[in-house]
Amino acid sequence: MKRRDLLKSAVTAALFVSPTSILAQSRNSFSAGPLLLPAGGQNMRLMESFSYRDPNGMLWTVPAGYVSNGASIPKSLWSFAGGPWSGDYNKAAIIHDRYCDTKARTWEATHLVFKYAMLANGVSSMDAEVKYSSVFLAGPRWNDEYIWTGFWGWPNRVRRRLMALTDIDAPETRAAQTIARSREAAWERAILDDVQKSVEASGPAAFDIRSYTPPTTFDQQVALNEASEVVKAQGILTPQEQLLLPQDELLKYERMTALPVDDPAVLSNSATLGEIEATIQLQQM
Repeated sequence: MKRRDLLKSAVTAALFVSPTSILAQSRNSFSAGPLLLPAGGQNMRLMESFSYRDPNGMLWTVPAGYVSNGASIPKSLWSFAGGPWSGDYNKAAIIHDRYCDTKARTWEATHLVFKYAMLANGVSSMDAEVKYSSVFLAGPRWNDEYIWTGFWGWPNRVRRRLMALTDIDAPETRAAQTIARSREAAWERAILDDVQKSVEASGPAAFDIRSYTPPTTFDQQVALNEASEVVKAQGILTPQEQLLLPQDELLKYERMTALPVDDPAVLSNSATLGEIEATIQLQQM
């Protein structure tokens, strides 16, 4: 056979085999990888395409170049999960991140594949159920028109096309929002702790997060109103755009918050001779 005919045969074979090899990825399995490189902060860049085929045969693909930051995993879950890049659930976190970003499939299916992928990567059924339940409760949700957060977030939904608007709130408003978020984060962690106890008590096979009822509720608007009253009554705005609050008032909202509060402000404590004050350093968005 001539060299040209050999090359032609090889190309024809490659074109024929490639689709078959893609479809041959077995159910409940990952492709090779993922190959990740740091991309600044907690971001990781995927250097090669990566995929997972779930137990129902659905293929979930993340393209090369995608930057994942674990943002689809609630920070309140990090306190007992260790962050999105630790343990055996990092592969699942990449898949979950990508589809929470694209919203190409329903939020229910996207959160469920997080559980499937964790189990496929060796996460115990107990841990997988707790983490899945956590993102089901506190993770992002969406439909064709709106985006919201968690099963309690519908009243604060926003239209998808408005998500990129810049925050132009006054410093006092941003400070009140930070305090309210601190309260919400503390409440959220308490709920997720209760979820973990419930899964452990009933067993992962018997627990169904769709039937779970939180022992307490959180009203974001009430929390924001209360925080605004505290800021208005006791806050002092300095020329350096620092908002000073008495520590005992601030700790009412911050005491149970183990994780640092970021956008749009950062909470920190500073000691002065004879008096301790808590400082909120306001940052430009």
